[in-house]
Amino acid sequence: MDWVDDATIESEELEPIWMERALEVLGENSEKREELMKELKGLVKNEEDLKVPESEKFYLKFLRSGLMSPSAGLEVMRNYFMLKKNQARYFQSSTDLERLVSTVFEQKIHCMLPHRDQQGRRIYVFRPGRWDPEKIPFLDLFCVGYMLCEMVIKEERTQIAGCVSITDATGFGFKQMRAIGLEDGKNLASFFNISFPLWLRQSHVLHAPRVFNMLFSMLRPFLSDSVRDNVVFHSGDVSTIRNYISGDILPSDLGGNGKMGPMDNQHNVKELRKMDSFFQDIKQFGYL
Repeated sequence: MDWVDDATIESEELEPIWMERALEVLGENSEKREELMKELKGLVKNEEDLKVPESEKFYLKFLRSGLMSPSAGLEVMRNYFMLKKNQARYFQSSTDLERLVSTVFEQKIHCMLPHRDQQGRRIYVFRPGRWDPEKIPFLDLFCVGYMLCEMVIKEERTQIAGCVSITDATGFGFKQMRAIGLEDGKNLASFFNISFPLWLRQSHVLHAPRVFNMLFSMLRPFLSDSVRDNVVFHSGDVSTIRNYISGDILPSDLGGNGKMGPMDNQHNVKELRKMDSFFQDIKQFGYL
């Protein structure tokens, strides 16, 4: 793909180029999709004590997360619901959006940028140096990241193309490092590796101080090869990120060329406000 889309104004119907992309990156064949969906539903039905939504869209996103393999899709689904069951505290605040708006979103720590990159991927920005652990618990930090992922995985284009992340580690210090326990780090790695139906294609790290490198070393053993091998550290001139993502769609304070202005996440808040019922409803599903 050689264009950049505004993901906030996309139509629901996929253009033919996207089906070609699905075949290329996922091995998805539209003629076999219904049969594979049926197989995944059968596997889920036989899974003990697992209750899931009956929506076709629900099954499709997990099938795609497993590269159109029903057994692999089921494994991601298992991990997704087991993490939610065993680590429920990370997801508790997903039904308390307005509080998160006045705390986490207000600090502009997270953002899903409005445009897709040249390969159709969503762009997730994380700025942990803006996080004050004395005011915002790590649980809320994790929860907002989760909510943004739920927001974009509804999009079929994102199920196909995946996302890239940009971590701006400016200001990250021992205060933040001490507030992230080893279990927190493991669960964070698990979420992006094996427990959510979103393909993380590449990660970029900007302005990484020594203490952030220590955090990355702590997380490294828990990352899959595909995630670990696709982390790019940008040292010095952050404009090098434009070698990967067009400067036209990057915020001006994140290596952009000025067309987008500073990073803002209010469009994310607007979309999440439409998902109140989703975050209420999803809590009734999972392992009993």
